[in-house]
Amino acid sequence: MKIYSTPCGVGPSATAFADRTIRRLHAASEQPLHQMVSDPDAADFILISNLPLEVDQRALRNHPLLPRYVHKSYALWDSWNTPRLLPGVYVNATRGSLFGRFRTGSYALLHPDFKNPFVEAFDVPPSSRPEPDLLFSFLGRNCHPCRAAIFGANYLRKDILIEDT
Repeated sequence: MKIYSTPCGVGPSATAFADRTIRRLHAASEQPLHQMVSDPDAADFILISNLPLEVDQRALRNHPLLPRYVHKSYALWDSWNTPRLLPGVYVNATRGSLFGRFRTGSYALLHPDFKNPFVEAFDVPPSSRPEPDLLFSFLGRNCHPCRAAIFGANYLRKDILIEDT
């Protein structure tokens, strides 16, 4: 698949952190599954990231690519309010908004002030990475039946951390 990635804003004050991170991750991939292209005409998929925190989503609605490419445009949204203007990956997609247009995702591409050092290890060479001391972990609130199942499971290993925060 050919992907064209662009931040929502334009100009020197526009935030482009997620777009730059996507490009760095793709460049660091040992075997990329997709091709990043520099021309939206050539793309199968247009990813618009770094949407401004506007209630009316004016910047996204006025994005210059949407009139021509709305059929292949998707949003990467990292704020609490899902704008529902484009299908995409949203950190807070509500149950009623899913229906195939929206998927939930993580905060992995947030601004550097919110980085998790345990997630940012993608740019460390494999030979320099420390040996993990956990198989997996889950830290979060026990606020939903699916999470209750996680908290109620009997993990018979010492390298699994489950914590109700």
